[in-house]
Amino acid sequence: ILELDPNQFGPYTLHAQLAHGRGDLEEAERIGRLSARIAPEHPWQRTVEGMVALRRGDADGALATLSKAAEAAPDDAQVRHALGFAYFAKQHYAFAEQAFRGVLETSPNATTLRALLAELLQRQGRHGDAADELAPLLADEGTATPALRRYAGELELVAGRIDRALPLLRDALAAQPGD
Repeated sequence: ILELDPNQFGPYTLHAQLAHGRGDLEEAERIGRLSARIAPEHPWQRTVEGMVALRRGDADGALATLSKAAEAAPDDAQVRHALGFAYFAKQHYAFAEQAFRGVLETSPNATTLRALLAELLQRQGRHGDAADELAPLLADEGTATPALRRYAGELELVAGRIDRALPLLRDALAAQPGD
């Protein structure tokens, strides 16, 4: 169990992140204010503030706060992850893509992040790149679900790569004939 030591910054941010993950924004904000007394300019402090702002619908405020955090810690995966969602909320898909790619460099097995990147590429009209982003997931039987095969097949169709789309769509249909 983590205890909140008034002299230690780390446990505060962890508790704030856990509260945020549970959807308890009031608690995340309260703990964030406490941790700000210890390290108000710390990138993780700003990350907590930015994520709370984002969840409250203040994408502009979140982006400003998270951008400051990223300036202070440009290679921090937590900061980049949060910044990516702020860019996504602002529909700045290319910037979101770059933020999430930075996270993927440090966590190459983050399968859900790869799918999110594919969605960002699709939203930019880069359907072939989106399908290519899914290739590692399709190569692994553990992640190559029928829904993922269908999605990748649809991306391949839009990209004009019919020869790559057909096997994916046939596999998806065979696995889920009612789809």
